[in-house]
Amino acid sequence: VPNPESEGLAAQDFEVIGAMASPIQPPSDLSPPQQALWWLKQGNLAMGPEWQKAHEICQAREGTHAYDLVHALAHWIEGDTGNAAYWYRRVGEKRAENIAAEWQRISAALARQAGSSHAK
Repeated sequence: VPNPESEGLAAQDFEVIGAMASPIQPPSDLSPPQQALWWLKQGNLAMGPEWQKAHEICQAREGTHAYDLVHALAHWIEGDTGNAAYWYRRVGEKRAENIAAEWQRISAALARQAGSSHAK
């Protein structure tokens, strides 16, 4: 059994390494569109595996407003402005000034929507 102290690693370093190795998942109480937003934020609103996960969630229920709204943001992040514009027209909304502000706007809208559905 290797001794972490002899290799220059403290016990807390193993906790950090273990946390990094464990799969990160969105909170289970988020709706799928909120989970897609969560993945986009995990990926720093940039292309990568998190973007791919978010895009897959959005594609699962095309034609549903919340999914389509996040889908629009995903394509804006991708840099596919024509496709993003299509999705924004489809949901009948105009985007915010920048990607970060749009993420906040959509996040707040989905949180309000989730709150009103719990109140019913």
